[in-house]
Amino acid sequence: MGTIPPSSNLHRGLSFHLMQLCSGIAMTIAEESRSTFPLSIGTCPHYLVYDSENIIDGSTLLKCSPPIRGPENRDILFQKWKNAQIDSISSAHVAFDVGLKFIQSGNMTRALGGIGAISSSLPACFSMIRFDAAHTGASLEEQIDLLCNSLCRRPAEIIGLSRVKGSVRQGGDADFVLFDPEALRQLPSRKEMRYYALDPFIKNDAIAAVNDGTTFVQEMLEEKDAQRFSPHYRLRGLVKTTYLRGKKIFDKGEVIGNPHGQILRRSYSGAVVIDVLETKNLPYSTEGEIFV
Repeated sequence: MGTIPPSSNLHRGLSFHLMQLCSGIAMTIAEESRSTFPLSIGTCPHYLVYDSENIIDGSTLLKCSPPIRGPENRDILFQKWKNAQIDSISSAHVAFDVGLKFIQSGNMTRALGGIGAISSSLPACFSMIRFDAAHTGASLEEQIDLLCNSLCRRPAEIIGLSRVKGSVRQGGDADFVLFDPEALRQLPSRKEMRYYALDPFIKNDAIAAVNDGTTFVQEMLEEKDAQRFSPHYRLRGLVKTTYLRGKKIFDKGEVIGNPHGQILRRSYSGAVVIDVLETKNLPYSTEGEIFV
């Protein structure tokens, strides 16, 4: 990764989004590049929570690209996020058969890369800011606003959907969740396990071997294991209910009704600012449409 010279024509009329940033050095380069061309920066919850020194060998659930790096990188990214120098946080969610992670054998060579933790993004990020506020005296209210900005408002702006997404306001879609900040997530039932099979925040083989598929966060976060888990807190916070366009689609752990996503057209004052990755089974158009 390197900077683009100011004299370069590559960036003329374009804006760029740097996804899944995991390195302090890359963060420095990205900040320098912002003086050259419009650039937004994104990272992921696993780069803010984990570091390579507290992941046990063979933890295939945490194999991803770019890889999780050392604690100094995690600390830099967290501080940059607190200072609003990181625009967005995304799950970088992957979905494939859990067998392809080779959890039992811990075979890092054969295991596919990617982290399937979309359902844990909000609790993980909230737990980080809650812990930081408690130990540094920072305003929890201000950090919650930062959280809403990086998970909602800025992503909507970056992909050109801020007129209808990213905030609850007149004229926008009524998309919101009811979130219990004190809740500790309960052990999922065997029926629910399929939703969390790739989620290292819940089913974490970095602490306890997965024998029968029921080793989860609650069992691994004993006092003696807390430091090995990486963060100095237990994940806290639970989405109780989700509304999409004012309609309840999730409540008390259950999905309600059938999917009813719509095609939305992105709007920009200039050129496209971010690549939308083509995903199988989802409508995709290079003309600025996205399925939400």
